[in-house]
Amino acid sequence: MGESIFLGLVLNTALLIALGLIYNLIRGLTAITNRYVKETLIGLSTGAIGIAIMGTPWVLMEGVVFDTRSVLISISGMFFGTIPTIIGMVMMALFRLSSGGSGVEMGIATVVVCGSIGIVWRKVREGKVNKISLPELYLFGIVVHLGMMLCTLFLPETSREFIFKSISIPVLVIYPVAELFLGWMLLNGEESFKTRIALVESESKFRSLLDTVDEAIYLLDREGRVLDSNKGAERMFGYSNSELLNQGAQFFAAPGKNDIAQVNQFTQRAFDGEPQSFEFWGKRKNGEVFPSFVKLYPANFNDKKAVITLAIDVSERLKHEMELREAKERAESANKLKSNFLANMSHELRTPMIGIMGYSEMIMETEESPEIRRTGEKIFESAQRLMQTLNLILDLSKIESGFPELNSVRFEIIRDVREIISKFSTTAAKKQLTLELACRVEELHVVTDQKLMNHIIVNLIDNALKFTHKGGVKISIDSKVTGQNKMLLISVEDTGIGISEQDQLIIWDEFRQASEGWGRGYEGTGLGLSLTRRFINKMGGEIKVESKLGEGSTFIVRLPYNEDIIETVSEEKIMEITETVEKTGNEMEENFSTILVVDDDEISLDVTVAFLRNHYIIHTAKNVAEAIDLIDKNRYSIILLDINLGKGVTGFQILDELKKRPDYASVPVVAVTAYAMAGDKAVFLKAGCTDYVSKPFTRGTLLNVCERVTSGK
Repeated sequence: MGESIFLGLVLNTALLIALGLIYNLIRGLTAITNRYVKETLIGLSTGAIGIAIMGTPWVLMEGVVFDTRSVLISISGMFFGTIPTIIGMVMMALFRLSSGGSGVEMGIATVVVCGSIGIVWRKVREGKVNKISLPELYLFGIVVHLGMMLCTLFLPETSREFIFKSISIPVLVIYPVAELFLGWMLLNGEESFKTRIALVESESKFRSLLDTVDEAIYLLDREGRVLDSNKGAERMFGYSNSELLNQGAQFFAAPGKNDIAQVNQFTQRAFDGEPQSFEFWGKRKNGEVFPSFVKLYPANFNDKKAVITLAIDVSERLKHEMELREAKERAESANKLKSNFLANMSHELRTPMIGIMGYSEMIMETEESPEIRRTGEKIFESAQRLMQTLNLILDLSKIESGFPELNSVRFEIIRDVREIISKFSTTAAKKQLTLELACRVEELHVVTDQKLMNHIIVNLIDNALKFTHKGGVKISIDSKVTGQNKMLLISVEDTGIGISEQDQLIIWDEFRQASEGWGRGYEGTGLGLSLTRRFINKMGGEIKVESKLGEGSTFIVRLPYNEDIIETVSEEKIMEITETVEKTGNEMEENFSTILVVDDDEISLDVTVAFLRNHYIIHTAKNVAEAIDLIDKNRYSIILLDINLGKGVTGFQILDELKKRPDYASVPVVAVTAYAMAGDKAVFLKAGCTDYVSKPFTRGTLLNVCERVTSGK
């Protein structure tokens, strides 16, 4: 009988182990996703193992057999759950019923009681069975088998006491240990199963993440062969994952566009731990060639060294870059055409303006008839207005090409403002307007850009007079010191038409006015205030307007200034502004030095000669040959040189000839030209000119420059 018990225990133990293995196997089947199908299979397996255990019992006495069914069905209830356990209980109960014998009732009761204890224990644990401890497992085994001992009540009275005493010690000592062993095995299997599930889920998430990336990502071995790839690689190259496997760089490369040996070297370096990046021309399955940028990183794949490859298709980026380059070239070409157009228009407009302004000025000075003099004045005023418009447009062009450096000098601003006001006195008088200057001090010395400052004040006064019909214009100048900061305060107040709140937003825009459209009531380009604000911003200041419609306007300027010169004078000027005070012909001393005037335009020559003939001996030349011939025969004190001499000939040729003559090294050459674009003056001075006068000019301007160059000032 002892041998029978030993053999039965061994066989029962083997079957219990088999149950654990089968359970883990079924749970790990990825082909079966339905939970209830898996639970049914586990229940059938449990019942089958239970029947096998019941088929290999040990015999205590005739008709009374024992086995480890209690261990199996209770563990099933604890770990497998309700459905598998009930299936197993039914199968085992039916089998025990069919076997017959005096212990049928106890056998069936043992299956039901032990399985139920397992199910109840699982419910109490609330899904935390995987965290059960070994001591708890042992306690669980004791409770299960105390329930089993109670099942002896179903035995006949004649054998009940004997059997109870015979099995109590083995059942309460050996069976809980078996319970502990089988539970421990299932716990380890559960942990292993969860690890595998987590790994599978992690791989699935990682794969999903890789497949959502548009760029191609694939793994390479040391030889550069593909181990795995994402959907991005399939989209980029047009091949499926299976087609890409084990392929090398040659497979992906566009014919004749890559150094494959070098690509393989990059892969080797990355495999050895050094990240690489390079440009690569790829080829799609349909034969299309495309540029890409490739990065290689060292990595591990299935516990082996590998290389992660990231390939980015840059064909769209290169296309956009090419479009941007072409757009930039078109913009530069258009800008160059615009600059050339402005330069040509400036030259063509300024040259005939010499005749209009020059002859009208001579009419005003020499004509005895008041009516003809008034006609000359009207012509001169119209020409000045046209020149003002032209200068504003050129000023805008200069600003768009970039501000030159500020030309800071120390000057007395109140004196400059008085002189500017004197120039507008005639305009104010004609409109019967007052024009006054209000200052708390007699003098105010500042260091800033004088030309630019004068231009700002001229624009503001001109604007105020234009829109004022009654009353007058008041200019106020003051200074304010806050700590170490010194601010110049300038306000121009008028009693004019005023500006609505809506229009105050647009007056600073280029080519915009409060009065616009077919019925606009005021002339002008709409550039004055826009340029003024740009100048002020360049100088580090600000301008604002306070106005009400019908009640006048006040423009307030705040500019930082110094009292000592801190910036060197720049040769490049932001704007060429006519000198405020010009000497007239009567103020010049007659010295009758000889001047050579070189100009191909007959009207320009005529006006220049008329302006200078009372003060100098004038020789004229219309081309380079005539000029050189006169230079050979005479010694000149000044040469007035036009730059554009027609038919592709320039005054630079004469400058080059003068440089070869030592006797003309000290003779001043003044460029008298209609070229007045940004940077033109600097070009002429660099080429060898002593000074520069832009066309059209007044008599006073021309006489001033001649006196300046001869006196060396």
